[in-house]
Amino acid sequence: MTTLYLLRHAHSIANEKGILAGRLEGVRLSDEGERQARELAAYLAKIPLTHIYSSPLERCLQTVESFARRKKVRVV
Repeated sequence: MTTLYLLRHAHSIANEKGILAGRLEGVRLSDEGERQARELAAYLAKIPLTHIYSSPLERCLQTVESFARRKKVRVV
């Protein structure tokens, strides 16, 4: 059986400023978001994922890049 995990990007600089970023480009993770992404990578390391699909937005890719590198899984 296939299991699908849906995640939201970690805390972004737009979240810090109370801005609704939508599809704005160049919105990176905040320091808090980078910490959250590291914690997520540690949690997901225990799960045998074979694929990662992500929005092309920078904050989304930043959220999964650490985990993807660690597991050697390509982000699509």
